[in-house]
Amino acid sequence: MDNRDIGHYSMGKIIMDMLPIITLLLIVSTISGYFLNKNLGMPVFVSLLVVVPSFINMTGDIASVIGSRISSGLHLGKIVIGKRQKLIYHNLMAALIIAFITFFILGICAETLLIFLNGKGIGYVTFILITLSAGITTTFILSIFVIITALLSYKYGIDPDNTTSPIITTLGDLIGVINLFMFAKIIIGG
Repeated sequence: MDNRDIGHYSMGKIIMDMLPIITLLLIVSTISGYFLNKNLGMPVFVSLLVVVPSFINMTGDIASVIGSRISSGLHLGKIVIGKRQKLIYHNLMAALIIAFITFFILGICAETLLIFLNGKGIGYVTFILITLSAGITTTFILSIFVIITALLSYKYGIDPDNTTSPIITTLGDLIGVINLFMFAKIIIGG
């Protein structure tokens, strides 16, 4: 398929591009729930539940923005497959800086909320280390994945707008939950 056909937005093409991806992502979402359930016995589990929705939302949002920017760059001809791209590098670096700032703030907000609601938390430094480590790692993984997804989709005649966001938001759930609990175990132990 010629890449110029990507701009053709027929209902059939959109369905054919998205349906297999969305169906596969249902399975991935279920696996994310399994990992969340598997960590129910972890002593710090309740404290981490405070950040899970915000955490997976932010990682998915940051990576989705990169996906949209890369997709727009491809459609506008500012990104050409096969050439080294400063635009992609700058978007990745911006995402990591945004991740650092937002996950630092998330750690502070989550610990403050725990103290307010429960009278105690797990410690500001501990919570910030968990959210920063897991957030930056997850953002980096998802950003690399969304860049590759956008480039491959475009290369094979599939509109990256139809692939990047659903793939990244679902993978963000899975990778985010795994990283959040993995880093909590590493930092806190257990």
